[in-house]
Amino acid sequence: FMVFMVLLVAVALTGSVSAADTNCEVGVDVKYEYADDNGNINPDIQELTDENGTKINFTRTFDPAANMTKIKFNYQNITNTTKFTVKIRAPGYRELSHTFQLTDYGTVYAAHLSLTMNATDAYKLGREITKKADQILNFTRTGEVLVITTAGTAYYKNQTTEDALEGILNQARGIVSYGKGNLLMLRKTRLDPLDFAFIVRKGNDLILAYFKNASMTPIYTGTVSQNMTLTQYQALQKKLGNDTFPIASLANAWAIGLSADILREAAFHGHVCMGTISGYAMIETLLKYYPPGAGTGGAESSGYIVIGVPGGSDDDVFVYAMDSTPGKRSYIGFNTTNDSNMVGFLRWDSNTKTGTLIIMSYDLQDLISKYKQETGATAVSELKFNAW
Repeated sequence: FMVFMVLLVAVALTGSVSAADTNCEVGVDVKYEYADDNGNINPDIQELTDENGTKINFTRTFDPAANMTKIKFNYQNITNTTKFTVKIRAPGYRELSHTFQLTDYGTVYAAHLSLTMNATDAYKLGREITKKADQILNFTRTGEVLVITTAGTAYYKNQTTEDALEGILNQARGIVSYGKGNLLMLRKTRLDPLDFAFIVRKGNDLILAYFKNASMTPIYTGTVSQNMTLTQYQALQKKLGNDTFPIASLANAWAIGLSADILREAAFHGHVCMGTISGYAMIETLLKYYPPGAGTGGAESSGYIVIGVPGGSDDDVFVYAMDSTPGKRSYIGFNTTNDSNMVGFLRWDSNTKTGTLIIMSYDLQDLISKYKQETGATAVSELKFNAW
């Protein structure tokens, strides 16, 4: 009798817990405004709340067979009229908030949600302008293109423009990527125009399609090659203004195979120049002949301090490539010499409190003399000089 009573109480308790704390399961099938994003973008379930605004803990899994995200959670005292709200985000799309109810299936309360997300204005712009550029330059046929843009810093309709970059990447579908080094962001401010430059190689020429201030019609389509004539350069300058040399220098450096990290730094700096090239040459020399880890504590106790002379373009290289920002006290400005092309690297061992000072500089006039001697040029075209 006692055993029977214990079992009866146990069953009663189990039944009460089960009734109060119910298993819930929701399948979330998200579709996107751009159909080719379906299956390529995974939605991010940001938040689940009940009708009182209380956040609910949930687990999330992805079912590849159904191409659907499933969320599971427990909820006390649920009914068929209990309302829940789910918030979903996806890169390039507006946040979606959807309110729903669950259906009682006996052992579980469940629902299936079919939702469509709308693209942001910046994402649409990135996709449509890339599509337009492809119609002009046909880069999806060649599989090779360079994109230079102010997106990411400049604002569009009073909103940030990272989504425009997402639009370029998704419209190009692998032809453009950060890893390939063919998506460059010019360092600008939020108040600058939102511009897009698309460059392809055509034989020995480089062809540019330049979209100004978020316009879908390019203001210039034509050559941007280092071999362009003075008349062609003036025509380019008339359209692009102050952005002529930044775009031309980056395009020609990309065309001859400058590495992705140098191209990104040059875009951060604003253009490719002798300071950019020499700054990287200095870093490569430093790491080759004075590598970290030579002290007693190895690499863990050693590091570099950059002592730069402000005014030269090489300083941006050290800030970007060596992450030697002044706020980290790893870059020191030493403005006591007339040579802005000089830099000191201090390889410091924090264990022994000793280090090695390596001083380097580059001589622009000497390089120009060598350039003229080797090429026979009487005048210096900076684009050709950089390529040399």
